[in-house]
Amino acid sequence: MLSILISTYNHACYRLVKSLQSQAERLVAGGDFMYEIIVSDDASTDESAILINQRINTLPHCTFIQQPQNRGQAINRNWLIANSHHPYVLFIDADAQVLSEDFLKNYWANRHVAPVVCGSLCNLQAPCPKGCELRYKYEEAAAKIRTLEFRRAHSSYFLTAFNLFFNREVFKQITFDERCKSYGYEDALLGLELAERGIQIHHIANPLIHTGIDTNAVFLQKTRTALHTLYQLGEPLHSFAGPSRWRKKLAEKRLLCFFRWTFKLFRPLCEKQLLSRHPSLFLFKLYKLGYYANIK
Repeated sequence: MLSILISTYNHACYRLVKSLQSQAERLVAGGDFMYEIIVSDDASTDESAILINQRINTLPHCTFIQQPQNRGQAINRNWLIANSHHPYVLFIDADAQVLSEDFLKNYWANRHVAPVVCGSLCNLQAPCPKGCELRYKYEEAAAKIRTLEFRRAHSSYFLTAFNLFFNREVFKQITFDERCKSYGYEDALLGLELAERGIQIHHIANPLIHTGIDTNAVFLQKTRTALHTLYQLGEPLHSFAGPSRWRKKLAEKRLLCFFRWTFKLFRPLCEKQLLSRHPSLFLFKLYKLGYYANIK
């Protein structure tokens, strides 16, 4: 009755699948419950991760499939939807770690509450890995803002496919936008489209730990990629996302050209600070705006 779907790329997720499979088996033992876990590898290049993930096929009701070519997160997730079978669908990112022994049980208990049920994301409960300070601080700051009450008050704006439960009927109306071939904003776009169609989203306190803390350099590159994605996607995302809204305000006040010039002048210094051991999140916001303002 539940399809657990995981899209992966160059990430070993056997331990995650084993944890989920153990919880699913307990639900099977407790009553009328069936499940499948499908992991779709988006043409990974890391042979060690592929070798570990192939062990998933040894677990009952679990399947690991390697795609012949890299097509991006949205297409890979839509493929998972099309090739799964049960009436409820749970999306989990490959770099997640199960925190609670009742993780699946909590979702199953809430399956009738709303067509879409969204869990949360927790940062690593450990000292920040050296060289990963920017992503770590960003996630810590986000967690303080995105409380359960806040997420419920802004249900469509803070949707995350990192940890997301669907009634399959939803996918008769909407799928992941396949224009999102690179990193960034596919979750935000999905949330806006769900809201536009009047599909209810219910947030619960059912967290997964995010283990994929990028290095400063990787996170900065991912941020630049996401900003190009945002620029290409257009409305309704441009009226929602911070960089595009602020770019419009700067243009209205005739400050856009000045801001572009200032960013180009100070960009090397900004990047040096953001790649340091003590990155500033305020400077990171300015950096995103400056970079986005210069996309043409």
